[in-house]
Amino acid sequence: DKGALVARKAVGHEQSWKVTYDTLETLGKGSFGSVMRIQHKETKDIRVCKTVDTSKLKPAEITACMLEIKALQRLDHPNIVRMYEFSLDRHQKKLFLILEALDGGDCKRLLKKPYKPLPESFVSKIVRQVMIAIVYCH
Repeated sequence: DKGALVARKAVGHEQSWKVTYDTLETLGKGSFGSVMRIQHKETKDIRVCKTVDTSKLKPAEITACMLEIKALQRLDHPNIVRMYEFSLDRHQKKLFLILEALDGGDCKRLLKKPYKPLPESFVSKIVRQVMIAIVYCH
C-alpha cells in the first residue's frame, strides 16, 4: 500500500496538502467544516480531506483534538478509518485531516433513508465491527 509510505506525516499548512492532492468534489458541509474527496497526485489514491473550523475552539480543545489525532494516527485496523496526514493551520484557524475514503455514505444518510427499520442482521454486523474496533483500541 503506497498510502502507508506517507502515513503519519504531518504537513505544515493548508497549501502543503494542496500540493500533494487534487480536489475532486465536495462531499458535504456542516457547521464545523467540510469534507472533500481528493486524489493523491502521484499514487492516484483516493482519500478524503476533512476541514474543521477551529476558530470557535478554546486552546484546550485544540490541544485535546491534537492528542486524539495523534492517537488515531497510531491505529491500523480494518474497522477504524485510517488517518494518513493532518495539518493545523493556526493562521487560517483550520484543521485539515487526510483520511481513508470509504464507500457507502455516512451513518446519517443511512438512518435518514425512507425505509423500514434497519434489518437486525445488518445492525448486528455493525455492532460486531464496532466492538472489534473497541477491543483493538484497548
